[in-house]
Amino acid sequence: ISRSSAVRRVLEGLELGQIWIGDATIAPLDEQQRDRMLDQFGSEAVPLHVMIDPVSGLELARFDGNDPREVEAYLEFLNEALEVFRKGRK
Repeated sequence: ISRSSAVRRVLEGLELGQIWIGDATIAPLDEQQRDRMLDQFGSEAVPLHVMIDPVSGLELARFDGNDPREVEAYLEFLNEALEVFRKGRK
């Protein structure tokens, strides 16, 4: 199985959400989303990928400022977050 297929398989099992901050065509929402990112995550790095526990709302792992096309690092981020999540459910 290729690494990109492995990433796709992991992502298919997750609920995905998005906050857009870089699209000037949706201002003032753009400003509100930037403020939300800073309040919730303490960062407005783009891209910022954060895995959040759907029950507690706690951050499980972060992929901050890296290129998600770096498949190996991104897969490691996903697996780390899922491991933390599963340990929290035991």
